[in-house]
Amino acid sequence: MPFISEVLPNPKGSDRGAEWIELGNDGPAPAALSGWTLKDASGKVFQLRGEVSQDGFLVVSGTDLGLSLNNGEETLTLLDPAGSVRDVVSWTAAPEGESFVRSGTAFLWTARPTPGEANRVESTMFEDRIALKEEGLLASSGGMGAALGLSLIAGLAAVFLAQYFFRHLNDNEAR
Repeated sequence: MPFISEVLPNPKGSDRGAEWIELGNDGPAPAALSGWTLKDASGKVFQLRGEVSQDGFLVVSGTDLGLSLNNGEETLTLLDPAGSVRDVVSWTAAPEGESFVRSGTAFLWTARPTPGEANRVESTMFEDRIALKEEGLLASSGGMGAALGLSLIAGLAAVFLAQYFFRHLNDNEAR
């Protein structure tokens, strides 16, 4: 049965003509898409055509469908010919150049799109990011200090590591 496998809603550079949706088929035979539709968050319906091979993938471009995906909040719903919902995928913000890929029952962002192929999600695909942010200035008896928050974002989870405070020492104070 057809399902949404991967979506590239915000390609690098101009989105015009470069967005795409990958449909997969986990059924025992090829799946004809005649009568199947995709519906976006605004309620627009797009007719699908073609066929997804057995255990295969079909990439449909936004241009082919006359579809423009939102880079912000968006929902795509896959409906069968009877109008029954067969799959739904939603996102709130699409990073530029990253595709949204199915991994088991969840979807993950990856900087390595795999259009027309099985999705590959590896832990090495997630780049660790460190953010250092000045929270504000604090008055102290010996001078001014600043509160700093340090967080590490690894993969999809943000982990708060610590809250640091420091105090500026005057020239005549011990170091």
